[in-house]
Amino acid sequence: MVRLPAIRLNRNKLKKAALIGSAVLAVLALLTALACWFFGIRSRQDIIGYSEMLRGRFHPIWKDLALRRIKKGDDLDELVARHEPLRREEWPPFVMLRYNEVGSFDGLAVAAKDGKLIFASVGSCCWEHTFFDTPQERETLDEAYRAWLQQSLLESAAYRIHLAVETGNDVFLAEDVERSWVTADPNDTEELLKRATATLGAEAVQKYIMAYGAEAVRPSPKLQLTVEVTEVISGDLTPGTTLTFPGEQCLEVNLDEPQTVFLHLPDSRMLFPFTQGGDIYLTVSRKALDWYHSLSAEQIEALKTRYLARRALYMKQLGQVE
Repeated sequence: MVRLPAIRLNRNKLKKAALIGSAVLAVLALLTALACWFFGIRSRQDIIGYSEMLRGRFHPIWKDLALRRIKKGDDLDELVARHEPLRREEWPPFVMLRYNEVGSFDGLAVAAKDGKLIFASVGSCCWEHTFFDTPQERETLDEAYRAWLQQSLLESAAYRIHLAVETGNDVFLAEDVERSWVTADPNDTEELLKRATATLGAEAVQKYIMAYGAEAVRPSPKLQLTVEVTEVISGDLTPGTTLTFPGEQCLEVNLDEPQTVFLHLPDSRMLFPFTQGGDIYLTVSRKALDWYHSLSAEQIEALKTRYLARRALYMKQLGQVE
């Protein structure tokens, strides 16, 4: 029987290896801690954020932010020269630079005050990561943004009033506003069947009816609005007139006020270029109407210029040209 040589362990070498291993682990832990500190990784959300940024979902500016090549206190103009934003919003003394497409769930923004950077963050629907912040400025920034947004909405509503007045369309106050559902016209059912047959074929339509019944191919009841005109601002209506129109003609209708301010436009594309056109009735606040009435002719022209400039910029950001 052959005997294997005995393996003798050198305790000194084992201790040395253990010390080296512990030192390596300690260095790795220290490097990991330093990396987390440097990149601002403090939570699972931050880890998710960097994972998403590394996948290329965000504007390349994030790399300069993460590596601190862009930091709090840097000059705003220098940043814009290096990374032109996709959108720029100003509510003095603050400026907000947006580096995400319009309508995207992802967001990357850098804020400045008096020409110096104070805040930068990136995020999506389920996470957010802050590159740098100035907590003492955040409340003032939020208040300024809310005031800017409210003024923008007020100006948008006033422009809609002006557009209706300028084109000779109806602007009126109404009360006794009622919503009701109207049973679909039989002709609508026939039209629906024709379209379904042309698209799916007669056999498929018959099978569908046999499976789900004739009610399944009847259009749903339609919503309609009935209003009584109480005051006319523009157009040829008279107080006391009752108007009833299909609900689909009423975009953005808000019935929260005692007397609703309605305006009518014959073509929805006058305000919403991507729609198919056709009559629309919109509502605006009484505050917007009163503010519009307070404007001089010069102020109305300035309002029109601002609105059209914002819309042109918005269309450009969407890659559309009117």
